[in-house]
Amino acid sequence: MKKLFITLALTIFIGLSSFAQAFYGGVEGAFQNTWFMNKAVFDRGASQDVDVTFGQNYGIVAGFMFSESFGLEVNFLLNHMGQKYVGEADPIAGILTDYSSESFVNTVDVPILARFGKDAYFNIGPVISLTQAANFTYTDGSYLSNNLQGDNKDLYQKMFFGVALGFGGDIHLTKRLAIRAGMRFYYALQDIGGVNAYGWDKATTIERDHLYNLTHPENDDHWGHKEFSTNPLTGQLRLGVVYKVGK
Repeated sequence: MKKLFITLALTIFIGLSSFAQAFYGGVEGAFQNTWFMNKAVFDRGASQDVDVTFGQNYGIVAGFMFSESFGLEVNFLLNHMGQKYVGEADPIAGILTDYSSESFVNTVDVPILARFGKDAYFNIGPVISLTQAANFTYTDGSYLSNNLQGDNKDLYQKMFFGVALGFGGDIHLTKRLAIRAGMRFYYALQDIGGVNAYGWDKATTIERDHLYNLTHPENDDHWGHKEFSTNPLTGQLRLGVVYKVGK
């Protein structure tokens, strides 16, 4: 899959370069606020409460300008995003004391963005993400152990799609060299899988709901398996350096 992905990217790159009036390339990084949007977690209240979480991404950018104010940009980014949680004791779930936990995922992201504008710009387009690693850490709460940590990459989608939009500006140091600063917002359009604040994936949540339903027939969705879907949302502050070749 990765070899096919790289081959396809190179083919697109070569094809676009033959039509472009100008090309720019460089490096860029971002500090981002990340949220794993999951209604099954949000509806649990204080037992599974989200905490402010930060991540980052960085990599290379390449752009093709087909006119002075319209182009296409491709990024190849190493991305680190996640969600931290804090929760109160929930004896029904086996959580005997207050706890904290966090889920983090590493991906390779490839945004393919239409660019509008010359020095000041707006861009929008799809993002392809390939999951590289994932980890869940659980501390306190007397659930399984007082300090649980482990790789759970197999609980996430190997590849998923999202959309990004952003704006910013190029501050020219010379005619061709510029510092780029801007903002970008990203949302995953697909459920990427993953776990809730307890470390339960959707399958485990379904099992827990079935057990709960045996003693509470009126409630077959106590843990929220019917609404279990994880869709990352990020807000990014971006900074980079680009060099332009051509007109």
